[in-house]
Amino acid sequence: MAYDLEKHKRDLLKQKVVKNSVYNSFAILVSKFGGFIFTIIVARLLFPELFGIYTLALALILTLATITELGINTTIIRFIADSLGKKNGKQEARSRLKFLFTIRILFTFAISILLFIFSKQIAIGVFSKPLLQLPLQIGAIYLIVNSIQQVILSIFVALQKIKHVVTSEIIFQVSRIALIFIFLYFFKSVSSVFITLSIAIGLTILVMYLILAKEDKYLLKGKTLPVERRRLLSFFSWMTLSAISLMILTRIDTFILGAFLKSQFIGYYGAIFTIISTAALAITFSGVLLPVFTQLQGRNLKTLFQKTFHYICLFSIPLALGLAIMIPWIIRVIFGAVYVPTAYTTQLTITAALLAFIVIETPITNFFAMVFTAKEKTKTPALLAFFSLVLIIVLSFLIIPPFIRISPQHGLIGAALAVVIGRVFYLIILAVLTKTNLKLLSKPMSIIKPVIASIIMVFVLLCFVNFTSLNLFWGIISIIVAIAVYFLVMVLIKGATVDDLKLIKLIR
Repeated sequence: MAYDLEKHKRDLLKQKVVKNSVYNSFAILVSKFGGFIFTIIVARLLFPELFGIYTLALALILTLATITELGINTTIIRFIADSLGKKNGKQEARSRLKFLFTIRILFTFAISILLFIFSKQIAIGVFSKPLLQLPLQIGAIYLIVNSIQQVILSIFVALQKIKHVVTSEIIFQVSRIALIFIFLYFFKSVSSVFITLSIAIGLTILVMYLILAKEDKYLLKGKTLPVERRRLLSFFSWMTLSAISLMILTRIDTFILGAFLKSQFIGYYGAIFTIISTAALAITFSGVLLPVFTQLQGRNLKTLFQKTFHYICLFSIPLALGLAIMIPWIIRVIFGAVYVPTAYTTQLTITAALLAFIVIETPITNFFAMVFTAKEKTKTPALLAFFSLVLIIVLSFLIIPPFIRISPQHGLIGAALAVVIGRVFYLIILAVLTKTNLKLLSKPMSIIKPVIASIIMVFVLLCFVNFTSLNLFWGIISIIVAIAVYFLVMVLIKGATVDDLKLIKLIR
């Protein structure tokens, strides 16, 4: 009987993980698809020069948003899940949430005011781009509403109510896509984009607050207890260093290119990075697993770790290699030929092929870092992310200027090369530390088999690229055939099994 009860608990846990992962995957799909459509609309209406200004402004604002985040979102997920796992832990959860939310909002207001005040100095003094000033000023408002939205979403993740995260994403994406047509019709400027984003987030916050107040009112109202401030501050201080380092890791290339190149080259780079980052985040689901990994130990922890790593590699490796071959065609179809000028095709293709590595690195490193976070060992990934950031900054200043002296478009290759080297360092060291510090080891075949199948898939894609005109029809056909070949090979070499497909049944 004890065995049956234990097995039943494991089955329930597995079902919850799968269902939440599906909800999370759908939320990411909505987010990335909506964001992708939004970016395409903005890129096509603004053209490379203004799109370059938008890309640079967004990079700056998102970096500041990460600074204001202070690692608090992850801290909310970790410690509210911890509180609710205890008997009568609702009051403790409410107390921790109030403390963390207060710190987040006060700091966000401070950073927003500073951004508004120094927007001119940043736009003209640092980047020599006057058109950047007004978007940064409006971005100060965006920072505040974005901060509130992220806290509410973190609460739903901690409660393992991922379906509400899906609802939030649908409201936000539909709102901003509908509004962007209105604003850019009357005011074709970068500022209009950030006004649209702020209004869309405001509408989302309103709906999410009403849902939270209805279903989990105890988190918003009631008496509070003294919280362990030192423990919470220690946890999110390292999360802050990690989050800021990781955000700058993804944006440092844009900042450096913004300082050296004209805005249209940032637009070209932004188009490539939009596709790469969308693909990478589409298969990143470590956030939804944080509450689960927080409560797991021993054999269950090792099993879920290996399964999760297996599924990440199953999709990320072929996606990365496929994008390395097809991304120039994808950019032409989605953003327009103006984003792949004939004179720069070779350089842009090399840049895209290098950046495609991010599709593999991002979901894996996010997953490893999440496991450290779940075990309250945030210092390790935080320091490693910081050292990787320093490495990329040093490499950027060593590599990018010489490449720019060859030609501006070669500067894009230099930026991609610096980023990839830094991220390879981060991935390898984090994998080693996951093995040595947490005693968690992934299976080599989880990597080897997808690589073998992906190489065969790449050969198929190259045949289409070299022996067809690769118009819209042949491009779609080549992708469909390549996907079919990949999974066929994976089944033949037993890289994908029937057990993998059976997980879908747990969703019902």
